[in-house]
Amino acid sequence: MAKLTAEPAATRLRPPVTVGVAYPWRRIVVGSLAVALVAIVAAGIGAVVISPGTALQILASRLPGIELTQTWPESSETILMNLRLPRIALAGVVGAALAMSGAVYQGMFRNPLADPYLIGAASGAGLGATVVLVLGLSSAVLGQSLLPLAAFVGATSAVAIAYVMARSSEGLPLANLILAGVAVA
Repeated sequence: MAKLTAEPAATRLRPPVTVGVAYPWRRIVVGSLAVALVAIVAAGIGAVVISPGTALQILASRLPGIELTQTWPESSETILMNLRLPRIALAGVVGAALAMSGAVYQGMFRNPLADPYLIGAASGAGLGATVVLVLGLSSAVLGQSLLPLAAFVGATSAVAIAYVMARSSEGLPLANLILAGVAVA
């Protein structure tokens, strides 16, 4: 028979020690600086060229407590603050949302190659967009395009159908969800 030995309480309560694992501060700082640099360069590109230095001066003049004499044209400030910076911010938000949704897909399926085609979302979006284009409804509601809305509804419907098909079995095994998604696609 095997002899059972009890561990002292102090050794059982200690958290596990992870050697060589550190939070990636350097990558976060370098990535943030790269994004800021690209944003400043992107703010200056367009029909009216605004130098990165001028863009930084305009941004710094908007900060509280900083007083700069205006050496740039008023049109540059209007273009930068009302057109380019909101578009850059929107691009950042959209990119972050896409990255997060991709991470959720990959985490849910435990597969680094998971994509929207896996459970029929991309196919449903394509079907919704195709229906709008074939019927000629691309700008029928208050002058706004129905194409993005139809693609969203198609993708959501396809995923819901795949979920209902997979849910009809016991529980919701990932294999059933993937097979239902392929069938819906």
